[in-house]
Amino acid sequence: MKRFLLLVLALLPLLLPGAEIPSAITPEQLARAAGLPLLPPQGGWTRGEFEKTMQRSGLVFQGTSTRRSTFLRNRNVFGIPATEMLVISDADDKVTLVDIIYFNKGDSAQARNMRQHIKRAGLDLKKNLTRLLGEPGREKFGARGLQNSASVWKYGKVRFLVELRREEYTILHVAYEAGAGEAKTPSRKERTIHRKNLAGNVRKNGSGDIWIENIPMVDQGPKGYCVPATVERILRYYGITQITMHQLADAGDTGKGGGTLVSHMNRAITPFRHQYDLDMRSCGEVRVSSLKRYIERGIPVMWVMYVNPGAVQFWNLSRRQRPLARSPQEWLKTARKYRFPSGGGSHMCLIVGCNEKTDEIAISNSWGDGEIVPAWIPVRFAVRISQRATYALIPRK
Repeated sequence: MKRFLLLVLALLPLLLPGAEIPSAITPEQLARAAGLPLLPPQGGWTRGEFEKTMQRSGLVFQGTSTRRSTFLRNRNVFGIPATEMLVISDADDKVTLVDIIYFNKGDSAQARNMRQHIKRAGLDLKKNLTRLLGEPGREKFGARGLQNSASVWKYGKVRFLVELRREEYTILHVAYEAGAGEAKTPSRKERTIHRKNLAGNVRKNGSGDIWIENIPMVDQGPKGYCVPATVERILRYYGITQITMHQLADAGDTGKGGGTLVSHMNRAITPFRHQYDLDMRSCGEVRVSSLKRYIERGIPVMWVMYVNPGAVQFWNLSRRQRPLARSPQEWLKTARKYRFPSGGGSHMCLIVGCNEKTDEIAISNSWGDGEIVPAWIPVRFAVRISQRATYALIPRK
């Protein structure tokens, strides 16, 4: 009897719900099954080490220091075709989270039986991980108010979480630090975003340009996710990193392939905004006089407008030629010769700068690294594509 009790006590941790079950699989076997070297070296990944390792697999990343991404173009990860990889690092350049995005309604909207594709990817991924690592536990993942349930497997200090939203997406979250990605509630102090801290990102020059630096880039890719991607950029700029454009697209009722009403997005993130003391405010028409007070405080403005090939051509022209001009006024002489078209498809971007002397605004789209340097547009051109809707997420403190 005594031996039996000792045996039960020894096995008890393995019998408890959600207990971590040691896996017999070796790191080399897990890497082969993943198709990518996702397990970190001793001491964890730095961003540079991670990217250098992934470059050997042909992956090239873009973005800012704390948020990097690459397109996987249907490369198999744990046996399932994946579309994107997102890498999150902390202020010490340590990689804390890697997201592998599989089928989602943004990329696969034109595919037949999209819902079945997403569901099958999630179920097959769970099956493959269970075969490798045993039965999963369950936990919440994401920001409070926008959390979803995920299946979780543990391998040493690494946690693999599969988040399946059957009409939205399948995502594998690979969390490297204890607690990364867990649904813990930040303290009031951690949630407070101070305007005075944002003002440190504002830059000015002698020509009258005022612009905001250090806004993270989120590449929406071919998806019509301009609204979710733009909102994610602002949240990450404010230091809120627990949410992605895919989760925002889910919460904001984004259509298949894209298309999001700002009113739906605002409604979806209202509990989240309140948690972080953020107000959504309409900023009125596209006028430097009304936008300047936000830019000077380090607050980017969301702009709903129309986009067309001619407008994009002008933005690229602005990025190339305006820095080469001896003054903004010289650049404007060149700009006046351009026939700026109106109309186009609905779009949202960020207004990140303005110049009162030249009556220009600076914009940045969620289209990758090429948009980190803003494009400057005369307001008289901007009004031709404006939908007369600008918004800002404003910290209350």
